[in-house]
Amino acid sequence: MKTLEIEENNKYIIQVLGVPVAMPRPRRVKTKAGNMITISAPKPKGKPAHPAVQFKSDIRTEAQRLKIPLHDGPVKLTWDAYFPRPKRLLRKNDPALPMPHTIRPDRDNIDKTILDALTGIAYRDDNQVFFGTISKWYCGITAGICRPCVIIELEFL
Repeated sequence: MKTLEIEENNKYIIQVLGVPVAMPRPRRVKTKAGNMITISAPKPKGKPAHPAVQFKSDIRTEAQRLKIPLHDGPVKLTWDAYFPRPKRLLRKNDPALPMPHTIRPDRDNIDKTILDALTGIAYRDDNQVFFGTISKWYCGITAGICRPCVIIELEFL
């Protein structure tokens, strides 16, 4: 994990390396007694937790490492997600620069994961976030242009 830090006018930039992952939707399950329970991130027995749990943990770790102060006012949160480029987009005719990512995971689900990860660390509640832009990209072909990651920009007003 690598973090970029810009502390200028209450502005912070966090870079978390790795493929961005969306939190799965909560699932409702019926118990043997007939009661319905909600499972947030299902974890099969004997298997590791959902990758989104690790993704949230990485975001929280980087934000804590930056020592971002807990903010009570309005927050602007912008993020760019970079995904690995599939083989079908590695042809000679494909542009070398990052390309728009238009398949799953949905941007709003990644947004929820990021907002949840920063709640209680950068701001008290995610309803303080009033503005922000979201974008998903495939990494560029040329080495050094980008790696799979998410770049989060926080600005406290």
